[in-house]
Amino acid sequence: MARKKIFIGGCGLQTSGAEIEGGYVELDGEQFYRIQNHDGMAPFFMSVVSDSNHWMFISSNGALTCGRRNPESALFPYYTEDRIQDAQDQTGPKTIILVEGGGSE
Repeated sequence: MARKKIFIGGCGLQTSGAEIEGGYVELDGEQFYRIQNHDGMAPFFMSVVSDSNHWMFISSNGALTCGRRNPESALFPYYTEDRIQDAQDQTGPKTIILVEGGGSE
């Protein structure tokens, strides 16, 4: 199958193929860790901690679950990591529209 060029408006979608790099940056006097070209990485899993009894597990692809105290108090279904990663189409933000016309996509 031939690979077609995808357009956003009249502009062709550019893929960088740039190397994934991480490092510290300073923004408004605070230090943050930045991952450049993260879109080239495989999805990874994070556990967001709280000093109270809240919990959140989130995938870099946008899928998540969170709650308070225990799994029975979850705001979203309490699943294992693999099921959370696979739930990107149910809980994460995503809009994909592919329109064909004028000989291009």
